[in-house]
Amino acid sequence: MQHENRKSNNTQKLTKIVVSLSEDAPSSEETLWAERVAEALYRLDNTPWYAMGCALDDIVECEERPGEFARFVRVVRPSGNRTIRLFVPDTLERNAMKQKIFAYLQRFGCVFEEFGSSKGLIAVSIPVTANWDSISAWLSEIENNQSAYWESGNF
Repeated sequence: MQHENRKSNNTQKLTKIVVSLSEDAPSSEETLWAERVAEALYRLDNTPWYAMGCALDDIVECEERPGEFARFVRVVRPSGNRTIRLFVPDTLERNAMKQKIFAYLQRFGCVFEEFGSSKGLIAVSIPVTANWDSISAWLSEIENNQSAYWESGNF
């Protein structure tokens, strides 16, 4: 089951921006969908996989260079949304656990996407309006049971 982590369905108004990643990330940079809202300012339109410190709907400043994607500089106005990454271990219960996670997150209006349906990585955007106390308690529970593990991407 694939869940799109891009918010907008109108990709004609979106562009890609480039975010440099830390040395321990699987690549040196990540591209994110964004909508240009002013000179050198963009609203992020998808959940980062590896970029730290940013979230869906954040307004970010970028360095713009002719002929290149704009490069992320900093978050100017945080949206209040939270970015997390979940990893579901490779067990016989992986697919069932992923379905349980998807159902739970959908109740809170979260936006998420799998990194390939046969893999265990899931990028999640938790809206500012969601009940973080309930979600974090549930995340702690599934981590304590070793059913899935999570990390923060921006808080």
